[in-house]
Amino acid sequence: MQVLDSTWTSRTAPTPSNCAIFPTPMSYDLAVTEIMAGSNDPNSNVSEDWFEILNYGSTAVNLDGFSWDDNSLAPGTSTFQNVTIAPGEAIVVWAGVQANEGDFKAAWSLTNTNVQVISSDELVNGAYPSLSSSSDVVVLFDTSANPIEICKAEYTSTLAGHSVEFDTNCTYLGNASVGVRGAYTSTGTDVGSPGNQTISVGENSLEKVSLYPNPAGTVATLKLPMDGSKSVTVLNALGQPVLSQRTSQKELTLQVGSLKAGIYMVRIQSEAGQRTLRLIVQH
Repeated sequence: MQVLDSTWTSRTAPTPSNCAIFPTPMSYDLAVTEIMAGSNDPNSNVSEDWFEILNYGSTAVNLDGFSWDDNSLAPGTSTFQNVTIAPGEAIVVWAGVQANEGDFKAAWSLTNTNVQVISSDELVNGAYPSLSSSSDVVVLFDTSANPIEICKAEYTSTLAGHSVEFDTNCTYLGNASVGVRGAYTSTGTDVGSPGNQTISVGENSLEKVSLYPNPAGTVATLKLPMDGSKSVTVLNALGQPVLSQRTSQKELTLQVGSLKAGIYMVRIQSEAGQRTLRLIVQH
């Protein structure tokens, strides 16, 4: 603080001892982007509640000691152990147990290497608050002495067998719908898109499609190893196409600098089938 002394000279005054200096609060590029609270899957090994946490930032985040809760909003209710979310990765936090993870992944066509599923018995004390299918909240807290509320994803209704979706601001978008924002149907007829992988159909070449950097700022590159003509469509959070290109090349540059920051789905269609990838745009 600058003050004037008796000679009208500006000097820096000492900080009073009773003035508190508060540190800048931590911020995290994490969001709860999907919640399934009313599964219709007839297989009880699969039909437990789940939600998705997306790291939309550019650095990995370790969740050790982070916690979450439902509408009781109590930090520490359900606490994570040593779980790291890579940039652009979305993990699934599931009310089922590790012994049944294989059934869950099979139902949603997830692979062991691409999607992390954190089961209830991998949380401290196995705590997993039950989520209401009518209305509820998933709120994520950090490890601060006075825990910071990172994200509060709230819904007031659900459609049975459909997840509810949110953007990176944890703003409600609506119920999952097949073909919109990467949603697809599980073997148990549920509709959603748990984790950062969606259904891919066709030959092995589709599995080798890659998108980088992700997150992207101005351009993103698609590696397209399959032969023949490929149609590439970028969809926004509402499922509306914002970019569309066709190419026979095996590499395509997407100009994303004019797009608003957020989550997009990149849909690739070819003779080999279709694959959808998730793209995060940051500026």
